[in-house]
Formats: sequence, structure tokens, C-alpha cells
Amino acid sequence: MSDNLNPRELPKEIAELRQRLADAEETLRAIRSGEIDALVVNTKLGEQVFTLQGADTVYRTAIENINEGAVTLSPEGTILYSNHYFAQMMRIDLNKVIGTSIFDFASAENCDPLNALLGQDSGRVELSLRAADGIQVPAYVATKKLRLDNLTICAVVTDLTDQKQNQETISALKQAQQLKDEFIGMVSHELRTPLTVIIGALRTAMDERASKEDRDELIQEASSSAESLASILDNMLELSRYQSGRLKLDKKAIKLADVAARAVRRVRQKYDTHDIIVDIPGEIPEISFDAFRIEQVLYNLVENAVKYSPPSSQVRVFCKRDKEGLVIGVSDSGVGITPEDQQKIFEPFARLEGSGAKGIGLGLVVCKHLVEAHGGRIWVESQSGKGSTFLFTISRR
Repeated sequence: MSDNLNPRELPKEIAELRQRLADAEETLRAIRSGEIDALVVNTKLGEQVFTLQGADTVYRTAIENINEGAVTLSPEGTILYSNHYFAQMMRIDLNKVIGTSIFDFASAENCDPLNALLGQDSGRVELSLRAADGIQVPAYVATKKLRLDNLTICAVVTDLTDQKQNQETISALKQAQQLKDEFIGMVSHELRTPLTVIIGALRTAMDERASKEDRDELIQEASSSAESLASILDNMLELSRYQSGRLKLDKKAIKLADVAARAVRRVRQKYDTHDIIVDIPGEIPEISFDAFRIEQVLYNLVENAVKYSPPSSQVRVFCKRDKEGLVIGVSDSGVGITPEDQQKIFEPFARLEGSGAKGIGLGLVVCKHLVEAHGGRIWVESQSGKGSTFLFTISRR
């Protein structure tokens, strides 16, 4: 056997040592049973010491050249030997590993499965080890008791971090692709619907046989659908700006009542089915904000209130002062939103169960981003069957 082992030659070296170790086991059995005399014992022991030293050299060379953690353990879990990879995995100096317990690197919930593993002749378990810096390392731990003494345990620890991260990345990519497909499908439908109405209404209005009243009604219908289309595109554009970091606010001191009036007027042009009240006291002071963006927030909230509350019911836009600035609200008389749905209502494409959801689910997401861009927050207060109130803040700063 050569003194300097080449890792590529390890399989051959290990095969030779397997036979030598088998001979060693047979020699030890014969010694224990008294089948050979003292002279032979000394000779045989000398040969086996050489063999075991060679085995140790091969073993250490082997485990230092694998990209996995490898340790030998006592039955109680004390680490008797460790390769560099295990020390790196556990983010600890190699010299500090020897003599510690494998349980020192296991969180409380993983001690029992690890202890059960050490009690077996061989086995494998997936668990999480705790590195010296507290980082959790997902790993497979495979163990096997060595044949010569049936006490020392060889353990191989496979770091699953990259594998888990790859699985998470693949899962995230699949989810993103699914969201993209759903988004494209919903956008295609939502854009096509008003476009179809606009084209159909205008073509009919151009027919010379149509009366003036019919033409006026058709043009109003086309105008309302064009407003819906513009709203969808505005929301998509604002979301794109936010996600790409291109959202720039143009803040100026302005009266909130004027901005609210414009938003409500736009909604009324599309819907004449609800009583929309603007209740903003005259003493509310001017405050600095991006009028276009806050108008978009109010338009989305008021339009949602109209969509999800009964015809002829009241939608109220109100405002009050607080120590930070203003709190603006939009309340409706709809069916309300359950506590579970309130947790996800500001997520992209959220469509609540039993809500008869309309649109592509971007309006509230855009509201959230635009409000947060102003340093404010947005939330909903609601009970099933008792309507909903959406509130958001604008800071004076």
C-alpha cells in the first residue's frame, strides 16, 4: 500500500482492505477462542495493526475527499473524528468539533429521531442540524455501526441546503408562471370585455337608422366602458412602476375634498345605481400628497364599494384628522368581508369566495402600494353582513 494515496485509486485500495479486515476479524475470533498460540498471536496482531493503520489511512483519505460531512461517533453520540466538510457545514473550527456531541448540533425536536438512529445498526433520517452560528442546516444523516467492535458509529451528513433552495426556487418559478398565466387570462378577458362593448356600441351608433336617443345611450355606454378600460390600464401601469422602482410622487399641498370629488365624479359617470356621499368637513386642512395617485386610490375604493354593495345603497367617503395627518375612509353597505379574507384582500389577484368578484384583483393592490409610497397604511374594517369600511392614512410629513 502506498503512503500517499490518490483519491482516484481509493476504490482499489478499499477493496484490498476489505479482504484484510475480513482476515483481521477471523484472526481476532481465533485469538478470543484460544485456537492459536501466543507466538502466532503476536505475529498476527502485528500484521493486523499494520492492516488497521492502513485502513485508517484509507478511511481518513476517503472522507476528506467527499463533499459530505463525515464523523465517527461513540454510542452516546460523542464525535471521535470529523472531516473538514462537517466542520464547515456546522460553521465551527475543526479542532473544536472533536469531543463534542452530535446532539450539540441538534435542536430539541430533532434529538429523539437522532437518538433512535444511533441505536440502530444502520439507518437514515432527514432532520435539521443547528450550526454554531444558529443557522438551521437541513440534512440527511446516515449511520452504520462498524463491524469490528459493533460500537463505533460512522455517520455521513448530507447538506440539503442547496437542494431545498433549488426546490423552493423551482416551486417559486412554477408559482410565478401560474400567476403570470392567470394574470394574462384575466387581463385578456377584462380588456376584451370593455373593448367589445365600445366597438359594438360605436358601430351601432353609426347606423343611420339609430335614433338620437339610442345614439346618446350607446355613446354613453361606450364612454363608460372606455373609462373601465382606462382604469384597468392605469392600475396595471402603476403596479408596473411600483415593482420596477419607477414610482415617483409629485407632492403638492391640496384640499382632499377636491380630489375626492373628482374620484367620485368619475365613478358616477360609470354607475348611477348608488348614492355616493362625500362627507369631508371644510376645516380639514390642505396637506401635501400626490393628487393623481390619491385620486386613483379613492377611485378604486369607491368603485369597489359600488360593485360589491346592493343597488340604491349608500357609499360614503369621509375624512378625519389624527395626530399623524389624515385618515380617509370609504364605507359601503355590502355583504362584508370575513376575517380570513381580510388577511389576503390586498394580495395580487385576490378573489374572495362567494363575493362574485369582478375585475382582475389589482385595484386594492395598487391602493396599498400608492398609500405606502406616501408613508401611510391601508386596512379594512368589516363584519359579514354589515358592510365594509376601507381606511388609509396620509402623513403630514
